[in-house]
Amino acid sequence: MSSPIYATQDPYLASFLLSQGAVLVGHTRLAPKRVEFRFLTSEGLHQLLRLYWSRRHILVVPAELFDALRKFKSRS
Repeated sequence: MSSPIYATQDPYLASFLLSQGAVLVGHTRLAPKRVEFRFLTSEGLHQLLRLYWSRRHILVVPAELFDALRKFKSRS
C-alpha cells in the first residue's frame, strides 16, 4: 500500500513546504502554467500547513524559500 500524499497547485505553498523540510514525492504538469506538487503526508506536514494558513509570523531562511520557489517555477 502506498503512503498518502498531499497535493497542491500553489507554488508559494509548495515552496514554503519544501523550504521547511517537507518531502516532495513528485509533480505533474496539468496545463502550460499549472503544476501539481505532491508531498509525503506526515504529522510534520500537517503542522506546516496549519502554520502556513495561520498567518502567524515565523522565521524562515529567505535563501531556502526563494531557492525552492525558483526550483518550482522552472518546472511550471
